Amino acid sequence: MVASNGTDDPVWGSELQGRGALSAFDMMVGLSMITLGLGAVIVSVLNICAIKKLSIFHNAFGAFWVSKTVAEIGFNLVSVVVSGPVTALQPKNIPPSLGIAAYICEHYFAAVFCVMNQCVSINRLIAICLPLKYNAIFSKKITGAIIILAWLEVSALMSLYFVLPCSLIGYSPQFYEYVYIRHTNRRAAKEETFRRNVRFFAQTALQNVSMMGSLITIVLMNNEKRSGTRVLCATFFDAKIVASVVNGLCLIFFNPEVRKLLGIRLCCAARHSGNVEPTTSSPPVMNS
Repeated sequence: MVASNGTDDPVWGSELQGRGALSAFDMMVGLSMITLGLGAVIVSVLNICAIKKLSIFHNAFGAFWVSKTVAEIGFNLVSVVVSGPVTALQPKNIPPSLGIAAYICEHYFAAVFCVMNQCVSINRLIAICLPLKYNAIFSKKITGAIIILAWLEVSALMSLYFVLPCSLIGYSPQFYEYVYIRHTNRRAAKEETFRRNVRFFAQTALQNVSMMGSLITIVLMNNEKRSGTRVLCATFFDAKIVASVVNGLCLIFFNPEVRKLLGIRLCCAARHSGNVEPTTSSPPVMNS
């Protein structure tokens, strides 16, 4: 259960919470998800029963179709069990892990469904174009290996969801859609690390501008048909120096730590030069 921290900062996972109040439209959308999802599950189960009882489907095509249908069942069960109920009820105490799990499960089964649908298409293509080699290509071992490989392939790709930063996604009953979960809040924006990262970004951007100007002069110089253009030569030479100066000034301008360090050195030099006559006044204190 997500609890408020008593501030105006957004709580992590608040995007995945409901409105806390029922409405006719939310109820209609939620019930439509449950009804359609349940109907799709029933149709998928009938497909599996038919394939199991009819011998004409006891081949590679039937195996691929069963695998695809299992993925369809998993995909639609998410709407029946999670998405539909939370959309209809709009509770405000939804664990964020529930919305995240709904996204992972639904997109995992959807990806498997797409892969198996491609396998079914290739199977039908070979059955028509190479009917004499069909049984050799789609033997029981090869068919089973393809199905296992398809599920493992999707599992490997879905694992990137847990590796890539800022990729947490979950179901939002307020928007009836999967949304990104905010990782930062107002308090995090005030932290020194965040401010330092912003400064480094601005510093790098300004440095790139100066370097780009120097690069433009190099390109113009190399493509100048007339040799000995004094203005262009001088600009080319000075642009390199300006880029170097800008790089050095950026470090000083965008980093208060560097400015503070230079200020301390200058202050110390002034103190040493002023130590000819002692003074009883207390030294100045620098505010950090």
